[in-house]
Amino acid sequence: MRTADLAHRTLIRTASLGWSRGGTIWRKAQALAVSRSGDAEVTTALHGRPASINFANPYPIAIRRYPNYNAPQVELVALTCHALGHPVRVVDVGAAVGDTALLLLERCGSSILSLDCVEGEDRFFRMLEHNLAGSLARAHHAMLSDQVEYVGSLVRSQHEGTASAEGSTGVHAITLDSLLAGTDPPDVIKVDTDGYDGKVLGGAAHLLRSARPSVLFEWHPGLCHRLGTEDEEAFSALRAAGYTRFVFFTKFGQFSHFGDEHLDKLRRLCLTTATLSDWHYDVAALHADSLVDEVELSDLRYWGCSGW
Repeated sequence: MRTADLAHRTLIRTASLGWSRGGTIWRKAQALAVSRSGDAEVTTALHGRPASINFANPYPIAIRRYPNYNAPQVELVALTCHALGHPVRVVDVGAAVGDTALLLLERCGSSILSLDCVEGEDRFFRMLEHNLAGSLARAHHAMLSDQVEYVGSLVRSQHEGTASAEGSTGVHAITLDSLLAGTDPPDVIKVDTDGYDGKVLGGAAHLLRSARPSVLFEWHPGLCHRLGTEDEEAFSALRAAGYTRFVFFTKFGQFSHFGDEHLDKLRRLCLTTATLSDWHYDVAALHADSLVDEVELSDLRYWGCSGW
């Protein structure tokens, strides 16, 4: 076993020490290990499968620290399947190394008919392909926007688990409508693109109007402002397509509130908070005609009853 793999596995196994009282030594050890091996690829167990991941990626620790981390994604897929009465087609935009895809396959795989994962960052995409090999998921190497254009290249500026389109090099982007043209439309769309979610949904206008999928996106005003994108763009694109119901979850996967009536106050909280680090929300959006029950969704009933 390589030194980086051993160090990574040790940190993961002892992660609970990092947020316990007196966890200073663990946090110092993690910082030292990341400084030495942060960009190295390591193999770890991720949602029941061996997976390649970059050493500094915080996902394996986050899912141990926060019990509901990414729970809304699982809940939305499971409840959409239940509402429609058949397994669903899922699109995961901003799939990174496949952490969400592997979580969905593990927790509600029987609810999924197809899983299309879209990632634009070259190294993440290579790990994504490797991690999804042998599963029903398909990987697409593409940058998405609200039109065919050149956008900033993806760089890992927020943390090592995600990448945002703020690089100095221009990269060709297409729309989600064009990427999925000629295929069966999705029943669920998840978008997590670090400030570009509104642009991605703006480029899915046809899919949103015609297929009316359940949608989950990251609303991150801070990253939107940094990238120069409009933080209300996602809501505008969804409202224009007939979406009227919004359920907000905290970034830790816990229910926050219903409705989008107080975006100004929520934006102000996200941009000015002195106590909530990197504050943002995951927002589930349902079409006016959707059969998914937003109260049941907010309660995370499937997640709570599925054995974890």
